[in-house]
Amino acid sequence: MKHLYIFDLPSKSANNGIGTYIKQLVEMVRSWKDFQVSMIMLQTITEIMLV
Repeated sequence: MKHLYIFDLPSKSANNGIGTYIKQLVEMVRSWKDFQVSMIMLQTITEIMLV
């Protein structure tokens, strides 16, 4: 199995349109056999909700 790791810095990619490119790339690669895509989002804010 092959792996594709995409590292993204959302604030930067939002300004230069790379987000659209990444979405299209992921959609294309999903149809390939024996291929896994992992997206790593850098400097994101995560909230934990306690229920």
